[in-house]
Amino acid sequence: MLFAMNQILLIEQNNELKIILSEKLRSLGLEVIHRNSTEDAIGLLQILPELSLVISRADRALEVCEFIRQEALPITLVVLGHCPELQGEVFFLPLPVDVSMFVSIVSEHFQIQETELQAFELVRHLESESLSADERISVQAQAQALAKEMIRKDGLISGAVHLSSTAISQIASMVLESTEIANDLRLVSTGKVSLEYQRCHLQIAMCHYILRKQNWYERKHLETMSFVSFFGDLNHEVQDHPLANFYARTVAEEWSLMSDTSEEFHTLSKIFIVADEFVRILLDPNLPSTKKGILPQLSTKYPEASYQKIIRCLEQSY
Repeated sequence: MLFAMNQILLIEQNNELKIILSEKLRSLGLEVIHRNSTEDAIGLLQILPELSLVISRADRALEVCEFIRQEALPITLVVLGHCPELQGEVFFLPLPVDVSMFVSIVSEHFQIQETELQAFELVRHLESESLSADERISVQAQAQALAKEMIRKDGLISGAVHLSSTAISQIASMVLESTEIANDLRLVSTGKVSLEYQRCHLQIAMCHYILRKQNWYERKHLETMSFVSFFGDLNHEVQDHPLANFYARTVAEEWSLMSDTSEEFHTLSKIFIVADEFVRILLDPNLPSTKKGILPQLSTKYPEASYQKIIRCLEQSY
């Protein structure tokens, strides 16, 4: 994956510029390695020849470039400032650095698509601690829509993996912190987000409500449910996603067969099926919107003993 495999060597002594460029690079999902001197940089290149991009001030670039030539390393050099001796061999960025031009050069080098840039920007927003609950819901909904669009179009590219993994973890954390289902419903119904995201968030909230009444419940179980809820009908396209563990694949597969529910299904699958049906009814304007009206429909649809036991968990107060 891009954000795990690609590293950039930054040779820069100015602390302010180093921070600005490093933050931009990390927002693109890239790992930054810092070195202050040419000697230290060349020492690193000797043990990490797979680095593909080096960014250096002009006064240090010539010696680095000579080492790259000498070793015939497939490394691109971006020079901050100007070095006439390297004209035609490197990318030059005049000082002060134009950050948008800098991002453009780096993105082109790593073949980062426009949607990936959007994805990494959304990740930055998701990780912000200053968002209100309503703002967080809105960003999570945008993240779900973009990640699914990217996967439909390009498969499990790094930006989609990074974005979806961050969003899934954030939604699960938000549900864990919530004290009432009613609060989750208010947030997603008044936040002007898609019906798809509303269903996803409420599925996760309902799964958590049922799971926390089980003495074996751990956070990893909620993350499994969150993964399946987040991708929904995209599960067949995300088999190799880092979060697609055995239990997530099992829940997704058995959920797809829910028209023929079985006592043999995994317990997590049964919980997900009941939670999903509860939310489907809740969000349908033509069906009951209160627990008192929904539970009898669930009981009728799932008469098997193990499903009835799960449904009884919902009889208690939210």
